[in-house]
Amino acid sequence: MCSRLNWLGAKIVCPDGWHVPSHAEWMQLNDYCGSQAEWVCGGQDVEHIAKALASDTLWRANTRVCAIGNDLTANNSSGFSAMPSGCFTGNGIYGYLDIAGFWSTTEASETSGIDMCLSSERSYLINDSSDKYAGYSVRCVKD
Repeated sequence: MCSRLNWLGAKIVCPDGWHVPSHAEWMQLNDYCGSQAEWVCGGQDVEHIAKALASDTLWRANTRVCAIGNDLTANNSSGFSAMPSGCFTGNGIYGYLDIAGFWSTTEASETSGIDMCLSSERSYLINDSSDKYAGYSVRCVKD
């Protein structure tokens, strides 16, 4: 949805009164979810919060314990409802249909931004940087 995100504020993609979260705001969400024992797969490791954020449908099956794709009925305890949406890689390919990638407003460099991803094979929120021309989703947060 947002291949040319305005890293100076990102108001252009959200309605008035809303904004695209910064990396720090994504980390607040991560930490909050990790503090809710009932949302953490296994109940104790803050690294296993992805199932709490992922919807309970459309994810590719995976047998890894605590992976989003393992036992979809255990997903979405937080109500965040992230769905796999894939991404545009910038080289003309739309793929990675087993991920939900979201931009933050935080720059990693002049040519890359910080993104947060969920993957059907992982149990944690993936903190990464990607070329600004990659196409990820955005999640608007109320001001």
